[in-house]
Order: sequence, then C-alpha cells, then structure tokens
Amino acid sequence: VPVEEVLANVDQRLARENGRLDVVMLSGGEPTLHPDLPRLLDELMARNVVRILVNTNGVELSRDDDLLDVFRRNRKRVEVYLQYDGLRAESSRHHRGGDLTAIKSRAVQRLSEAQVFTTLTMTAARGVNDDEIGDVIRVALETPYVGGVSIQPVFGSGRAGVIDPLDRLTHTGVLGRLGP
Repeated sequence: VPVEEVLANVDQRLARENGRLDVVMLSGGEPTLHPDLPRLLDELMARNVVRILVNTNGVELSRDDDLLDVFRRNRKRVEVYLQYDGLRAESSRHHRGGDLTAIKSRAVQRLSEAQVFTTLTMTAARGVNDDEIGDVIRVALETPYVGGVSIQPVFGSGRAGVIDPLDRLTHTGVLGRLGP
C-alpha cells in the first residue's frame, strides 16, 4: 500500500478522534518489507499518535542493521509485536513452515539491545506448543525491553485447518498452563 494511502487513512481517523490516536498498528503481510517503512514511521511520528505497533515475523530485524536503526531511532513510540511461537524447532515448523527459532532469538536479542519495546506474540496449539507457554513467558521476563507476551490460541481457520472444538486450546486452558 502506498504511504500516501496509509497516511490518508490515519489522517481521516485522526480527524474523527479529535486529533489524537492512542494506537496505530502496522500489520498484514510483513510490514518490515515495505520499501517506504522508514518514511511511513517518520510520518506517523510527526502525527499525534501515542503508540505505533509493528506486527512482524522478525526475519528482517534479525539481520538488517539499517532497519533496526529505524526502530531504535523511533523507540519512544514504536513497539514491535514479534511472532514468537516457542523455543522448539518443531513448534516453529508447525506454525511457520520452517525452523525460525534462531532467527526469532536473534531478533529478540537485537531489539533488546536497541532498547525497542517488544511484545512476544505466541500462537499456541494444544499438543504442539502449549507446553512452551511458560518458556516464552520466561524469555520475556529475562529479556530487557520485552514488555509482554500475547498468547493467541489457534482457533481453526486459514492455514491452521480444522480443529476439533472439543479438543482445542482455549484462553482458560492457557491460564491453566501457567500453574497454580
């Protein structure tokens, strides 16, 4: 999407919300691949937007120093929502089609060193990676600038396929896995 279209949408929403937005989330596809992301972030930073959230798989942030610098430069108002499904290769292969564990670990480390606030976003599935929920929370607790974990149980649509509604992970099940 051209930057001008994104900004026109944001400006329209700003006008409806009395000139201030609490959050703008960049998502869909992979925002870090957008050729004008640095310009888009600069433009959003110039507007009255409290937080700018970027949903990402972390691949580019794990290796691109220039991109990481863009996030470092804007870290006061930009936060990363990083796909982070666990620490095991099998979990990554199930959810993402390949072993991305080293890439995710490197992205978390680089973002922390750059002092960019990050939320780990875990897609959890019963019998796949639900036993790693505690491990992901531990990574968050032990890593500076990781401010939270969002756990999203798979609900059986899209590439996840059909899930037996009587044999699936629920939000209550997630809480139960956190211990007594």
